[in-house]
Amino acid sequence: MNAGQQRNDVTGVPCPPPPHGSIRAIDIETGETLWSTVLPAGGQATPIIYKVDGRRYVMVTARGHHFMETPGGHAVMTWALPEQ
Repeated sequence: MNAGQQRNDVTGVPCPPPPHGSIRAIDIETGETLWSTVLPAGGQATPIIYKVDGRRYVMVTARGHHFMETPGGHAVMTWALPEQ
């Protein structure tokens, strides 16, 4: 299931869900891609965005889905976002 796009006040940018095998963050003012990366498997869940000790992180599960015909896998990936 693709849970759709979310905007989180921790980052201030939407992170579209990655059913296509990649994830990206987009500047809401310009539409510019701020960062993106390829996942080892399809991701069908909304990314988790959180903050610890002032540092922001994005976490996503990459497990694939047989119905959506995305590659299978068993990964949980986390990225530290640039400090502000």
